[in-house]
Amino acid sequence: MTKGEKEKFRSNYSYSLNNHKDSHQFFEYYLRNIKGEYVFYMLGKNGEAQDDINVTFQFEHFYMGKSFYSPQLTTDPEGKVYLGPLEGMYRVRATVNSTKGQ
Repeated sequence: MTKGEKEKFRSNYSYSLNNHKDSHQFFEYYLRNIKGEYVFYMLGKNGEAQDDINVTFQFEHFYMGKSFYSPQLTTDPEGKVYLGPLEGMYRVRATVNSTKGQ
C-alpha cells in the first residue's frame, strides 16, 4: 500500500464443532466460601447442578510443604461437595474422575 499498489489481503477464521469427547467438558467448577466453609460446585453450561459426579481433590498447605489428596468424593443433587474450612491451604485442585457415577 505504501507504494500506491493494490495488495490482496486475506483473513481466515475456523472453529471446530463437536470436538468435546467427554461430557464433563461442558461443566464449570466453582469454589465458594460460605461463612468460612468452602463448597465446590459443579454446574452445567446453563447453571444446572451436576449430581453424581466423582471428583478427587488435591490440597496444598502453606506450612506443611506437601500435597494432600482426598478420597473420591461425589457431588450431591445440588452439584456440591462440602470441603470445610480449608485453613492454611493455598491451592485446591479438582480432578473429575467420572461423570454420572461411571
